[in-house]
Amino acid sequence: MAARPTLKTVAQAVGVTANTVSLALRGSPLVAEKTKTAILAEARRQGYQHDAAAQALRCGRSRVIALAFGDIANPLFAIKIKLLAQQFAQAGYETLILNTDEAEETEVKAIRTALSRKVEGVVLCPCQKGREALELLHGQGVPCVLIGRQFDSPQEDAVVWDDRRGGYLATRQLLELGCRQPLYLTAAPSISSARLRLEGFRQALEEAGMPENGLVREVSPLGDDLGRLLDTLPKETDGVFAFNDLLAWRLMCMLKRPLPVVGFDDIQSALAAPIPLSSIHSDLEEETRLTARLLLERIEQPERPLQTLVMPVSLTVRDAWENEKTTGSR
Repeated sequence: MAARPTLKTVAQAVGVTANTVSLALRGSPLVAEKTKTAILAEARRQGYQHDAAAQALRCGRSRVIALAFGDIANPLFAIKIKLLAQQFAQAGYETLILNTDEAEETEVKAIRTALSRKVEGVVLCPCQKGREALELLHGQGVPCVLIGRQFDSPQEDAVVWDDRRGGYLATRQLLELGCRQPLYLTAAPSISSARLRLEGFRQALEEAGMPENGLVREVSPLGDDLGRLLDTLPKETDGVFAFNDLLAWRLMCMLKRPLPVVGFDDIQSALAAPIPLSSIHSDLEEETRLTARLLLERIEQPERPLQTLVMPVSLTVRDAWENEKTTGSR
């Protein structure tokens, strides 16, 4: 097997030092154009690949950001990951994508992997079953910005949606459709967005004079146990507000009788989907832009005050494929 090309092998072939090769590959003006051209040609001939890990050891900066999410198969998270990667690429950073399966143990392993790669920062959608992963980051002095969820006593920057408002708008939509026994299909109460959406759900019912008419059932954010819930769903249930769009779609495919359903995330604003779904919307491009900005600022200014930015939300109503409108202030 041929030896792996290195700065040294390129330098030997051209008759210069390894440091000159390194400068040439970085486009340094300190290397004469003729020499630079020869070095680049030899590097291509040998198939030389830049060793980012070695450079990180030499200069102390990896220029890598980790993006850790609970379920990267979730289209919402996939969209956010793509947009975040674009934001960081514009700032000269590569991204490492990690999946946590909404499990604390897996989340901790993911953060250990990120630390082993010497990442300069982490964007994390936390499972919120504990803070061990975040404590690992704090212990190593690695900045982190939370996206989509927040802790009651903030120790990290965060960018979140106005979940309480979203829960209110979704529930009011069901009430306007004539629902009198709506269900909120929620995730675990340890998840901040689930709790806040529940508050909005209850607020809408209370304003309508129906505080006791709401039903709340908890399922996994991934919807693995949705079938069990349907077996015990009261016959009086006449509408559903789902914690996210994936749960809403899975529910709509499994229901034995048609019900109005409102989701949360508005995935259809970015991706075509076969089932029209009314859903809570926010600006994903702005959310990811703010998230990247907060992390890059934290990397450069570790001592600046913490910030929690709340994204405004609106309700996108889809009555049919061609009929779509967005309202948010009513």
